Amino acid sequence: MNDFTHPSRSESAALKYTGSVMPPRNRVPTALLLLVLVLAACAGCAAGGGEEQIASGADPDSTHGALAQDADSAGVPSHLRALLVVAQENERGVAFVNPDARKVIALTRVGWTPREVAASPDRERVFVVNYSGDQFGAGSISILSARARREVDRLDLYPYGAFHGLVAGRNGVDLYVASETRRSVLRVNLASHQIDRTYVLPHGSPHLMALDATETRLFVTDASSPTLFAVNLASGGVQEARVGHGPEGVVLAPDGSALWVANRDDGTISVLDPYTLTAMGTFGVGRDPMRIAFDQDMRRAVVVNAGEGSLMVFDARTHARLATVPIGNDPVGLAMEPDGSRAYVASTRDDEIDVVDLATNTMVDRIKVGMTPSGLVWMDVGR
Repeated sequence: MNDFTHPSRSESAALKYTGSVMPPRNRVPTALLLLVLVLAACAGCAAGGGEEQIASGADPDSTHGALAQDADSAGVPSHLRALLVVAQENERGVAFVNPDARKVIALTRVGWTPREVAASPDRERVFVVNYSGDQFGAGSISILSARARREVDRLDLYPYGAFHGLVAGRNGVDLYVASETRRSVLRVNLASHQIDRTYVLPHGSPHLMALDATETRLFVTDASSPTLFAVNLASGGVQEARVGHGPEGVVLAPDGSALWVANRDDGTISVLDPYTLTAMGTFGVGRDPMRIAFDQDMRRAVVVNAGEGSLMVFDARTHARLATVPIGNDPVGLAMEPDGSRAYVASTRDDEIDVVDLATNTMVDRIKVGMTPSGLVWMDVGR
């Protein structure tokens, strides 16, 4: 393994968590909401003065706007090519990382046990699954502003809960969320913040997901059986296919020709026809494969193996193994630059994002983040 000196945390020490620890959005009656607003306004008048108040006992690190000053002092460029956004499971937080400077530039609080992360197609919002906490411990969905780099809303979807996979539709309105406790996939309307359709699976526990190229079907792995579901989003019909044991990540190849599923317990990748779900082949990888990513030109695919701390590089068409790169401990989250130049892996036990140069197939850097980084997404922000 490459020998690195871990970067000091002093560069990001000035960064504070922004975003109030907000309760999830409930369906509050309008009259009650108006009454609360009136009382709050009266209380503000009674307090006197026009300066912003911080409630007694509140954490000043959680106040909006505090982070912006700290981030500027940390040398955040005015123009960002891209962002890496990573959930920090044991810190109730999300870190925004500048992949070129390789440093954390912003932090925001979210709900309990944040795991998976997805970006909106317009690159304006980030969605985070909070697996637990909030109402009755059911979890919630945090909505973050990519520009402000903080949480701006939180959705309470109770009685659904134990959320895991999520994927955003291209229309900017539909957000699909896997609810493990109710064996369902939810379609959340981001305009109304309501669940507007529920797809109930015939069995199992919905885990991670991917949309097909036409966004008419949704592929869902089952955490409790060697099964992949294909949900018809118009009719609600569900098709099943057998894959390996312990299916985790599922990814559609960029040209739409194949569907890859990482089988954690078998140490394999199942390749299926995305139209018929017919098996096209299976090939071996490392121990406990978790996530898969392709470059946009369909030249390479990478697989992260949590059980052995490695990233494997494959020819995306022939499935030939090109390289095995040692990385950190218990890697899970995975993102790749669209041109295939670098891969980024969240190593949960090392509290870091490992940077892998795919031209040389070597780990070239480590970016220190918060505790237990998990879900990871790349965003081309271009500003």
